[in-house]
Order: sequence, then C-alpha cells, then structure tokens
Amino acid sequence: SEAAHTSVQKAQIPLDIHKFVIKGSHFKFIDYDVDKNGFVVVFQEIDASFLDIRLPVSTTKTHYEIRAVMPQGRDQRSAEITASGWTQFANAETDANMSLQGGFLPYFRPYYAQVTPASIEDGYVDTRTNVRIKNKDLTASVDIEMIGLLFRSYEEEDQLFGLKAEEVLSFLKDRSGRLKFQIVLKWNMADRSVKLKDVIRKSIERSLKSTVIGNIGNIL
Repeated sequence: SEAAHTSVQKAQIPLDIHKFVIKGSHFKFIDYDVDKNGFVVVFQEIDASFLDIRLPVSTTKTHYEIRAVMPQGRDQRSAEITASGWTQFANAETDANMSLQGGFLPYFRPYYAQVTPASIEDGYVDTRTNVRIKNKDLTASVDIEMIGLLFRSYEEEDQLFGLKAEEVLSFLKDRSGRLKFQIVLKWNMADRSVKLKDVIRKSIERSLKSTVIGNIGNIL
C-alpha cells in the first residue's frame, strides 16, 4: 500500500521539457477504423522539434515543427509530410500549418472511400492546410491540387459530389491539366453526433458547387 502511494506521488510530479528533438525516427500505426484488416501507415525519416512540453498537460502552448516521409507501396515515391504551429494540450486549442506533397491517391483509398464511393485509378495530391481549434470548434482551410487524376469509376449516375463528373472535372482543370480547389471544414469536436467524414463530404460539395457556379459566371 505504501509503495502504491509512493508510485502515485511520483506520477504526479510535474515535468517541464523546454526542448525535445527527434532525428531520423520511425513511427508506424495500424488504422482499424478505415479497414477491418488494418491499414498500415508508416512515417520514416522523422525530424521534429518540440518546445515547452508540460506534464501534466496545461494551457501552455507547445510549439512544434515536424518533417517526415511516408511510403506508399511498391514502385511509388514516398509522400512528404510537414507540420508546424502550436497546441495547448489541456484544451486542444491549436493553430498549425500542415502539408502533404506527392500523396498517391489509389494508396489512400481506405481514407477517401469514407467520403466518396468513386474509385481512383491514378493520380497524386498536394495539400496545404491551416488548422485552428478554439473552444472545441475546428476550422481547417485546405488548398488541394491534384496531378494526373484518373478515375476508374464515378459515383451513381456518373456524378461526383452531386455534380456531373466530367463537367466538374473540366471546370477544375487549369491549362496544365492540374485540378485545383479549396475547401473549408468547420466541425464542432464536442458534438459526437456529427462525424468528420460527413463534414468533409459536405465541405467538398459546397466548394465544388461554388467553383462551378463561379466559372460559369465568368464564361457568361
């Protein structure tokens, strides 16, 4: 009993880490939420620095800068991941910028399948995202650019997110054939009745419709 009491006391001793650096690290996790057999995600060559880590967690802002590469199956180059910003871990308040460069879309089917039943045969995606969380309200502004996008199949009636697939894709393409658009996600993290995948789909629908309507107006 005395030993257990001493252990609890030790666990409650505060710990302040002013700077924590990671070099050339490796991290792997298996996601059973998107695939019942488990979808393996691996981060390699992780370089990261964290400033002001406090345990137990508090409202202190922990600043971070992270870089890593992510393998995407055989015969595919790895995607590049970056993140920088700060988070208050006691309440999850956050202001951070994240990027993904060279994401191979077919590899991530378990994730995009949560949002659309369409099937992608080929293509890469670059994203730049700003994430802000305050009072459990998350706002993410995402710039998306797709290169070499090729579908194996669309949604029902040859649609994508409620629009005719061929039409919306033609509106999104620039002169070099790249597809560019922006979405803004707003999600109350405290409301468990609302699922993030539904928020993402609705946000994409709004963005695509706005882009198509805007382009039609410009043409007219």
